Amino acid sequence: THGAAGAFDLDIDTTQAIGGAITVEPRLIGNGHTLVYQFNASIGGPASAALNPPSAGSAVVSAVSGNKASVTLTGIADQQRVMVTLAGVDGGAAAFPVSMGFLVGDFNNSRTVTASDISATKAHLNQPASSGNFRFDVNTSGLIDQSDIGVVKQRAGQLLP
Repeated sequence: THGAAGAFDLDIDTTQAIGGAITVEPRLIGNGHTLVYQFNASIGGPASAALNPPSAGSAVVSAVSGNKASVTLTGIADQQRVMVTLAGVDGGAAAFPVSMGFLVGDFNNSRTVTASDISATKAHLNQPASSGNFRFDVNTSGLIDQSDIGVVKQRAGQLLP
């Protein structure tokens, strides 16, 4: 959630393996992120979630409703690749793994924070977060400001291993 601007979703490429060209979450984790699995039909619980590597943080199923299951991710550090696996949907044995990365300031999914990420943040300076620019609101305040630019500059050169 980006302050009064609301919540914005980041689409994740679910076809990528953990070592591949995974989708990168560029915003600070703060109180956590919610990963939403969307199915073609209504589902039921109970369901469970596992995080790989287990030491990366925690993944807890926070809701199963309609055709969606929500998993809350907390404690994941910057510069981490993780795989979240949802299991037990409708009491079944199927597992649904999704790999993603966390690298604050990497807006273009290059898996490195570069000068282009800093420039992109500057280009959105003083804009309220919206569906077209929310990725640049690194601190999720609802406004892309000098604080966001400072965070990205501080992380220049960092990469997702």
